[in-house]
Amino acid sequence: MNILLAGHGSIGRAFEAIYRDRREPHDLFVCDLRNGQNCLDLIRDRRYHWDLVINLTGMMTADILPVCLERSIDYIDAAFEDESIEVDASRDPDEYYRHYQEMIRLRPQGSRAMFGFGMNPGIIEHIYFSHKPERPHIAIELEYDSAEKGDAVFCTWSPASYFLESVRAAKIITTQQHPYKNFASILNGRLPIRLTADGIRRDFCVIPHEESFYVMKNSPDCQAFAFLYQAPIKCQQFLQDRTGSLSSEDVCAAVPVLHNVSGQDSVGMLFYDYSDNLYWVRNRGDHQRIFRKFGCNATCWQTACGVFAAYRLIRLLQPGETVTMSDISRRFQPEIDSILRELDFRIERTDHAVDPAEFQNAVLSWLLPQIGSR
Repeated sequence: MNILLAGHGSIGRAFEAIYRDRREPHDLFVCDLRNGQNCLDLIRDRRYHWDLVINLTGMMTADILPVCLERSIDYIDAAFEDESIEVDASRDPDEYYRHYQEMIRLRPQGSRAMFGFGMNPGIIEHIYFSHKPERPHIAIELEYDSAEKGDAVFCTWSPASYFLESVRAAKIITTQQHPYKNFASILNGRLPIRLTADGIRRDFCVIPHEESFYVMKNSPDCQAFAFLYQAPIKCQQFLQDRTGSLSSEDVCAAVPVLHNVSGQDSVGMLFYDYSDNLYWVRNRGDHQRIFRKFGCNATCWQTACGVFAAYRLIRLLQPGETVTMSDISRRFQPEIDSILRELDFRIERTDHAVDPAEFQNAVLSWLLPQIGSR
């Protein structure tokens, strides 16, 4: 099998490190845009016969996917790339959702397409479907990154993406009544959302991510889905203090991505099923442990693990299938669990992870009225 790895930034390098570490038998060709290579030209070049394209360029899904489908090439990406909702909080979120629906309805004739196979979206959805309550519930994707390196201001993934999602984007939360609703007016005066996690009170931002409607489409018992995220604290404070004075280009120039850092990226699903036990099922990625083995931070490794899982799974799909992790998590649960164990991707459950009274004040006080629940 001939594989084109399109994009060799932090996630691409992390995926290649995992791929080489596992001694995979297929031919992996790396297209590094920073060296002037053009992945679209490579895909179209008749001298090559690609069986699989893995899109980690950050380019729009709609740019690369059609070229692959025209040539019956299997396709994987780590996120559904569409900046329409991230760059303008006043834009109608339904536009983004409609674009997603159009893409997911595509039925390639001779190839397979896997959308959103990273950490989030991706493995986070498998955590959800493997551990969700079997009754009505609220699902909170809860993530904090405690990465530090002295007084440095840095990010552990794309600082421009984080800036767009946490500072400039609409405050999107998914409910059964509305798949992609901007809660900005409802959350006015309530941000950041303060919750105590692992003994420290943390300031969480509301992040718009497509896994919210991937999950909701496949889980009728999920009444609401939200993503709450705290970045490395110095980075988060730096960007929020300069909300109106920075462009995405300014952010990229001012905030580097660092890998040799301390701390952890703790990411998982916090479940509220109307009991007093808010349980959190998550991965705790230790930045130093991952850096020593793979040369990247835990955040990039977590995402690359989801890409690697998709690479292993894609041949199990039928030609013509277009899927997200939510679509196949239960169908291939043993296979996915086996891949994660092979990668030493550890998933653990923390009971009573958040105080019910604190959760009521910080989240339920404004969310329950929106879903018409008790």
